[in-house]
Amino acid sequence: MTDKSPDSANPASPARRALDDILASHEDIIRSIARRRLRAERPNHTLAPTDIVHELFLRLAVDKTTDPWTHDKLLGLSARVIRNILVDHARAKKTEKRGGHFERIPLPDLVDDEGESADPVDVLALHEALHEIERTSPETARLIELRFFTGLTIDETADLMERDRGWVNREWKRAKLHLAMRLEGKTSS
Repeated sequence: MTDKSPDSANPASPARRALDDILASHEDIIRSIARRRLRAERPNHTLAPTDIVHELFLRLAVDKTTDPWTHDKLLGLSARVIRNILVDHARAKKTEKRGGHFERIPLPDLVDDEGESADPVDVLALHEALHEIERTSPETARLIELRFFTGLTIDETADLMERDRGWVNREWKRAKLHLAMRLEGKTSS
C-alpha cells in the first residue's frame, strides 16, 4: 500500500525539513503578524498570537504543494491560513452563542498604509465578501488577504504579487472602498 500523505507531513522527508527550517527562521515574523492581526480583533478575543502560530504551523505541515519553501511562499500561504484560522474561530464562537450576533463595524480604512488594521472587523463578513470577490477577481482577493491578514505594506505586497506598486496602490484603494461599502451594508451584491 502506498502512502498518499503529502511529503511535508512526513517528519523525515526533505520537504518537511525545509518547511521546519523556514518556519524556525520566520517564527518571529509570523508571531508578529499574528500579534498585529489580533490587535485588530475585538478586545476580548480568545485566540492568542501563539495559538495562531501553532495552528498555522500545523496546517502548513500538511500542505500538499511541492514547490520549494521560500519567504514569499510562506507569507502568501500564511495570509490564507490566518484568514481560515480566524474564520474558523469566529464560526465556532458564533455556534457557541447559538446564532450570536456579530456587529457590523464601519470601516473608514480597512488597513492603513503600513498594514495595520484600523478598526475591528467582523471576520465572517469579511470572509464572505472575499469569497464573492474571489469569484470575479482572484488577484484582488489575494491582495486583500495579503494586506489584511498578514499586514504586508504596499511595497511588500507588490513584491510578493510581482506587480508594480502603482497597481497595488490603486487596486488597494478600490478594494478598501468596495469592502467598506459591503461591510457597512451599503451594497446588496
